[in-house]
Amino acid sequence: MSGQLMAVDRGLPVIQVTGVSCVFGGLRAVDDVSFSAPAGRITGLIGPNGAGKSTTLGVVAGSVRPAAGSVLYKGRDITSWPSYRRARQGLVRTFQMRGEFDHLTLLENLLVAAPGQLGEKARWLAVPGKRWRSQERALVEKARELLERFELSEREDAYASELSGGQRRLMELARALMADPSALLLDEPMAGVNPTLGRRLGEHLLELARSGLAIILVEHELRLIEQVCDHVVAMAQGRVIAEGTMAALREQAEVVDAYIVG
Repeated sequence: MSGQLMAVDRGLPVIQVTGVSCVFGGLRAVDDVSFSAPAGRITGLIGPNGAGKSTTLGVVAGSVRPAAGSVLYKGRDITSWPSYRRARQGLVRTFQMRGEFDHLTLLENLLVAAPGQLGEKARWLAVPGKRWRSQERALVEKARELLERFELSEREDAYASELSGGQRRLMELARALMADPSALLLDEPMAGVNPTLGRRLGEHLLELARSGLAIILVEHELRLIEQVCDHVVAMAQGRVIAEGTMAALREQAEVVDAYIVG
């Protein structure tokens, strides 16, 4: 993996969300939400449907503009940054909905995610020495290392449309790592994943956190949250109602009521 994963000090906040609110028409979808995500740890966002989890993740990713509050990334205020600028700085998001290219192979799906490819620019095609070809070979090697890491090497030439739900989730995670992130924002990575692949996915997430990544995980599957998350933020009706370990949150009546009542 790239050395960029260790670019931040373990345990220090990589992402700091402060007083974030989002209003859509008359609906306050997110109401004064604050939390942080340190390097080397996985921070979970949980809550019933409509709690504001994905909207909050969108604010961090830059796809949703907050009505109030701020987002800091590595100490810099990025609240006004568009999502592509955040991604270029190593703040990378995956989505709940499928995002793969069905008619590209697994290897090709990873390669399209690599930033700064010289072969995409016409001026490099005529440069003597074909520097862009050298870069392309390096990217193919990197993609194959990721496929091996996620036990997908045998499916390298398969089209994305041929993958199982769990294999697609592993591919999306590998594709995100092609961008050399410092932070990952994961939205429902367990959707469509069977329990066996789910356990493997959890193991991969723990390994990524140990390598130095800051990870924010939105997930309904509480077994995964309990397996991998160091710190959990519980939301309901757009607000943070509790924080702590998953074991501690299970004992709090307000969290239990939020899941039962919604």
